[in-house]
Amino acid sequence: MNAMIQGPQRCPLDTANLRPDLDFPHWWQRAAVLVGMATDTQVIDLSVIGPGMGRLLKRLQEMDTPRRALLLAMACLANPHAADWLQREQGMHFGQLTATDLGTDVFQVLVGLLATFPTHREGATPCKNN
Repeated sequence: MNAMIQGPQRCPLDTANLRPDLDFPHWWQRAAVLVGMATDTQVIDLSVIGPGMGRLLKRLQEMDTPRRALLLAMACLANPHAADWLQREQGMHFGQLTATDLGTDVFQVLVGLLATFPTHREGATPCKNN
């Protein structure tokens, strides 16, 4: 049978297969590697509360566009209360870029992060400072 007329394969990020408590840390670790951070970087490490804000903004300015968009997305997930401000400060929104702009590796990790972000818990954020 022709592959064009067969039904699509199920995506591993299909909601029936998602386990945010297990999957989100995996995607977060992959994202940390892509943006040059330690693999044990926690969501709280990107908090804009306190001295981390200056380091975050400097790191964002030093990156190429795909990795900057990924780190911006990570920072927005860690700081939902400051997401609009962060995006205005950077002059970009990670949703403005296409898969082609981001490249395969960054795009896959960004989609994985967004799809597995644990929004089912009270407070809807894994960052304790928010």
